Parts: sequence; structure tokens; C-alpha cells
Amino acid sequence: MSVDKSKISKLLSDYLKDHILADGVKFSDDTPFSKIGIDSVTVIELVMQVEDVYGIEIPVHELKPENLNSIDAIAKFSMDYRDSASAKG
Repeated sequence: MSVDKSKISKLLSDYLKDHILADGVKFSDDTPFSKIGIDSVTVIELVMQVEDVYGIEIPVHELKPENLNSIDAIAKFSMDYRDSASAKG
């Protein structure tokens, strides 16, 4: 399955809208999760969505706050990690 940053962002945005956030909560891809009440457990759910849908498995030691603080951060990090893992592989 072809994947790019925009597909990951859409997946995460849709997941938040459909399963996590109350109706009417406004956010964008770069909105910090802390501003919309997203906690660390929900962030892990989002990472698991990326893993389940796109097969990008991110090791626990790579789960750092700066990579997980917004939809954009998770999408960018997921793609960067996938690309670096492919280059090593």
C-alpha cells in the first residue's frame, strides 16, 4: 500500500474526529495535542493506527514527545522513520 505524509495525516485526523474528540472540536494537523485534550494514551492509539494501517512499526525507544505532539509531527516522524529503516534494511 502506497503511503505518504498526507495519507497518514488524514488517517489520524479522521480517527480523532470519529473516535476521540467531541463534535465541533476544531483542530488542524499542527494543533498541539495538549490544546485539544489529547493525552498520552490517545497518542499511542494514534501511533498504533499508523502501524496497523500502513505497517510502519515504530520501536518504543523512538516514541519521543517531539515526535508525537501533533498530527503533523506523527505523520512526519512516521515517514522519516520508514524512510530511514528502508535505507538501513
